[in-house]
Amino acid sequence: MCSGVCGAAVIWLASIVDVDATPSNEVMTPVAAEMRQHAESFLAALSDAQRLSAQKSFDDESRTDWTFFPRVRDGLELAALRENAVAFAAAEALLDCGLSDSGAKTAADIRRLDPKEDRGGGVRLGPDRYAITIFGQPSPNARWGWRVEGHHLTLNWTIEAGRVVSVTPMALGISPFVDQAGEPQALGEDQQAYLDFLGTLDAKTRAAAKRDGPIPAEVPGVGKPRPTSGDRVGVRFSELPEATQTAAWKVLDTVYDRLDPELAWMRRASARAQAEDIFFSWSGTGLAFRPNAYRIEGRDFTFDFVNAQDEGNHVHTLYREGGRDFGQEVPSWTRVASGQFFTEGPVWSPPSTLLFSDMRFDGSAGHIVSLNESGTLQRLWSSPKVANGLMFDGEGRLWACLFGHGTLASFAWQDGALVDERTEIPGYQGQRFLKTNDLVFDASGGLWFTDPLFGRKAGEQPVMGVYYRRPTGEISLVIEDLNRPNGIMLSPGEETLYVLPSSGSSAFAYDITAPGVVANRRVFGQVPGGGDGMTVDAEGNVYLTSGRLRSVVVVNPAGEEVDRIGLPGGPSNVCFGGPANRTLFVTAGDSVYAVPRKQAGWIFPGSRPGG
Repeated sequence: MCSGVCGAAVIWLASIVDVDATPSNEVMTPVAAEMRQHAESFLAALSDAQRLSAQKSFDDESRTDWTFFPRVRDGLELAALRENAVAFAAAEALLDCGLSDSGAKTAADIRRLDPKEDRGGGVRLGPDRYAITIFGQPSPNARWGWRVEGHHLTLNWTIEAGRVVSVTPMALGISPFVDQAGEPQALGEDQQAYLDFLGTLDAKTRAAAKRDGPIPAEVPGVGKPRPTSGDRVGVRFSELPEATQTAAWKVLDTVYDRLDPELAWMRRASARAQAEDIFFSWSGTGLAFRPNAYRIEGRDFTFDFVNAQDEGNHVHTLYREGGRDFGQEVPSWTRVASGQFFTEGPVWSPPSTLLFSDMRFDGSAGHIVSLNESGTLQRLWSSPKVANGLMFDGEGRLWACLFGHGTLASFAWQDGALVDERTEIPGYQGQRFLKTNDLVFDASGGLWFTDPLFGRKAGEQPVMGVYYRRPTGEISLVIEDLNRPNGIMLSPGEETLYVLPSSGSSAFAYDITAPGVVANRRVFGQVPGGGDGMTVDAEGNVYLTSGRLRSVVVVNPAGEEVDRIGLPGGPSNVCFGGPANRTLFVTAGDSVYAVPRKQAGWIFPGSRPGG
């Protein structure tokens, strides 16, 4: 179980590769770094002959040749390592990688309970008859992967550019399902969550979700390099009553609970963001320890549970992620939230929470929303003051530009709630601001923020400006000749101030000559139609959002465009977060997207985590 660091705001903090001490092209997420470490230790402990069995090229055709049925396995079995204590210990450590504590226990139980049998033809079963294969060379930059495969357990992992990009296919099974006392030996939570969910359904919904015909004999698509396309029948998660939806999510959570939180967080969020496209169907008796099967199918994943053999005493489960299996088709973005009005101001808080603003421009209400580790959205604060840009200060308080009120406020962030609201900056020279928009703290605790005008005035300032608030509380108007100054950001060394107006087509850079003092305005990048928010990475690249282009435009320190990240909707703002600070979170329209990046985001010294 691993945690991470922060970017233009507050990010994952616990056990992580030291981003500051590691070149950016060597940065790995915690789980990927752990996998690399144990894979290298495993390979180093092997003899030359063992290494030939254990390691293949990444493109070897056997990488997608998988099954949990008994067969002669590729790779190196644990049984071959019993006389090599160092290699065996490294193999055991590797087998736990990518899994939560409960997931590792389940996998270990499956191996432990596998009966010792000789099926003939070299096919043997037993706790040590599980084979490990490393595909490619473990590296922070290259594509590589590894697999453990044996009877009733197949785990496949693909790592690319320092992050785990695929966790599938993931197949688990157990036989016999129950012990002599009638208790599940493993995977009992899968059955119980399913039965609890069925118990919440009324007769009509239960009937609508039930498949016609006999219970399937096996989970679909065993051994295939790509998942079997489903027929998407049953009932939609989004159409269920709220209490029933809660029970439905617990069924799917049995899968995510087995993954390390680093890998589970985004998958939970993505699933909840596509609730309208997730179907549940079942067949069988609906009784414990009797023949049963169910399928949960979303746009880009399937989970199957089948207990058809031995009169309901032999379970197989299979989780797949569509084209992402084996890292074959890794998407450039993942939708992690949807169904909002207009999202803005993303900021990350440890250990696994994204905060963002949901704005209603008619002034009826604005919200600060959290997206937590369970993928659940929650409104933490609602007010016609309408929050926009968000950022944590060095004391751990969340600051918000109150766009609809022309002020800036701060909140204590405690136990997943916002408390102790304070008006920190009521205005300038006795008047509220026009439409406070975005902000960034520097290393001294000074605050830069923008105040454009969109629609009705909140205050009566005579100009649209960029302001600086010193730690002492003194405020100065720094820039007053830009039309709708919006996004604002500092270079990693804080020698340059970047401002992105929402009018025109130019982003501007200024030399910072003293705290709150700038000079040498120059065009830094081009954003047709004007932009919105921005952030920077550890290499000094600046990420500019463009609604017109439906893209995040990446500009290097020399002002040259080096990348363009396309999105389904027009982006408003961005921040870095996630494991090793290498996930770009983008607010766009009614949704929030997560985009993995090779570069790590910059960690601002004045923006320390608050918890």
